[in-house]
Amino acid sequence: MPANVESMAYRAAGGEPWHREGVAVTNDMSVDDMLKVSGLDWTVSKRPMYFPMQMPDGKRKLRIVPDEYAYVRDSDESVLDTVGSMFKPVQNHEIFDFFRRFVVAGDMEMETAGSLKGGKFIWALARIKDGSFTLGKGAKADRTDAYLLLSQPHQFGYSLTAALTSVRVVCWNTISHALGAKLDGSGGSNSVTFRMTHARAFDADMKSQAERTLGLAHDGIKAYSHTAEMLSQVGANEDQVTDYFYDVLKIEATDEEKLEMETEETENRRLKRFREAMLTAPGQELPTAQGTWFGALNAVTYSVDHLIGRDENRLHAAWYGRGSVIKRRALELAVQYAEAA
Repeated sequence: MPANVESMAYRAAGGEPWHREGVAVTNDMSVDDMLKVSGLDWTVSKRPMYFPMQMPDGKRKLRIVPDEYAYVRDSDESVLDTVGSMFKPVQNHEIFDFFRRFVVAGDMEMETAGSLKGGKFIWALARIKDGSFTLGKGAKADRTDAYLLLSQPHQFGYSLTAALTSVRVVCWNTISHALGAKLDGSGGSNSVTFRMTHARAFDADMKSQAERTLGLAHDGIKAYSHTAEMLSQVGANEDQVTDYFYDVLKIEATDEEKLEMETEETENRRLKRFREAMLTAPGQELPTAQGTWFGALNAVTYSVDHLIGRDENRLHAAWYGRGSVIKRRALELAVQYAEAA
């Protein structure tokens, strides 16, 4: 599959995903069935690592590497990473077990689940049923839905994360960086984001902590609805939007990210994408977006989610990499520009 999507399932009634990948499932799909259909019904384990050592008698024997382990997907023996003795695996079914209570209670609906980069990143996304809001009215209404995203990286250095995100329905843009940005555009970390390093087990106590944190989800989406309403009511002329696009791209990049930019697209190419999206992206013809800061914001998020970068890497970048940083900065700057208007 393109977009580095190894496997994926999505609820057909929710519409085709933004990257147009995966297997459509029925609206009544259970949490357990979603685990299987999405191709995530596999486990991981830590395995000892060895290296050949030359003995005085000329023979060779294997010696164990102390405090280092191969992190292996049991279904196909693929090595996902190397980890230390303190690293605690989190199984895919534990992610789905976390969602189960919300889904059974009727608060959420499983939307998508899948695997990126050969199993190194696992996600599950559930729609919060009463978390939607609408800008405008009638045939030109502009709806945004709220989602709970659980991200489980089978990688050292990444945290298990549960966070609130929002999706503009008309174009499936993930409005903000789902894994940490405040949805009101004020900067800083998201107050409705739960993170857990792999030094902890995702046990009942940690799940309770996550549930308490995510109890603030409705406050988070309410804050974003006010922000979106404000952005949709403030006009933005062409010169202001051009300055905004330039500012969005003024991000300090690591050497790896600079190399990625050089091999994918130049800054001018990105600016061209933003300008084109401002005029032609889905939903830009709506009164809420046409010539407003909400439209400028969505030009950036649409470009990141659908246009910028290599097809096989776009989804990962939009959630975890440079694309997520661009979207986070875009929201913060859109608020600043609108408030200064």
